[in-house]
Amino acid sequence: MQSSGSEKTGSVLAPAKVNLYLRVLRRRPDGYHDIESLVLPISLRDRIRIRCGPGRGIAISCSDPSIPTGRGSLVWRAAALALRCARKDFVRVEIALRKEIPVAAGLGGGSSDAAAVLRGVASLLGAEVPVARLARAARAIGADVPFFVYSQPARIRGIGDRVEVIAGLPRLWMVVLWPRVPISARWAYTGWDRIRQRGRSGSLTKKAAISMIRSLGEGRELPADALGNDLEPVVLAAHPELSLYREALLEKGAKAALMSGSGSAFFGLYAARAEAERAARSLRARGYWARAVHTIG
Repeated sequence: MQSSGSEKTGSVLAPAKVNLYLRVLRRRPDGYHDIESLVLPISLRDRIRIRCGPGRGIAISCSDPSIPTGRGSLVWRAAALALRCARKDFVRVEIALRKEIPVAAGLGGGSSDAAAVLRGVASLLGAEVPVARLARAARAIGADVPFFVYSQPARIRGIGDRVEVIAGLPRLWMVVLWPRVPISARWAYTGWDRIRQRGRSGSLTKKAAISMIRSLGEGRELPADALGNDLEPVVLAAHPELSLYREALLEKGAKAALMSGSGSAFFGLYAARAEAERAARSLRARGYWARAVHTIG
């Protein structure tokens, strides 16, 4: 962060995420869904430049013209919330967003951008808000935003707003494939309501989540149903061609492959960096959008 008189500027990174486990429990009366998930932030990130200076208002620009930047967008709402948290009325916030995370891919890019702006603006304005309090406030922006306020491996519940951070986990290497097919999260959950896919029973405890990630980090095999995504059958029923992306990852040596979130991105887990990077290069040579990434936090 830099300061020049009354002007302050800074840059923040907004990481993508993958869901190693996503179970949809039920549709709530308010239209949201209770879920249970094991979520990992990854090194695929958007880059955000923030300037706070004299004046009033919020201005947002983005490298992707399809991203909403006006009043009511996630990033705009995050900046407005940060101003309220900092109790600053006469400040102009300018945000320049450079997108790297694919849109509508189940990787959480929009929510991550909002969380990064919330943290970044609050920090520039000197608002010393505890992370847990900031995460609670972030619920007003969107269900996934509290997780990204922490940006740590976590078990999440509720509508995605109940976050249990998991510390001390090994780094995992993976390849992310994006089919360039946008999937609406609302559409995916509505599809789950319609066909009521229930792939697993029971509950993934925090202890079980830690054991799962450590086993993956040590290269140990997991039960076939250890990883799972209740929304994957919904998406594949409408887009059966997307199953080819999971198959492509497995053909390139992934220990396991799964759709992330509401899709359409898939990720494959690899034993080491060299294997992930080799697979990503090979898949790009075949025309895929492919990135070798690792977990962060």
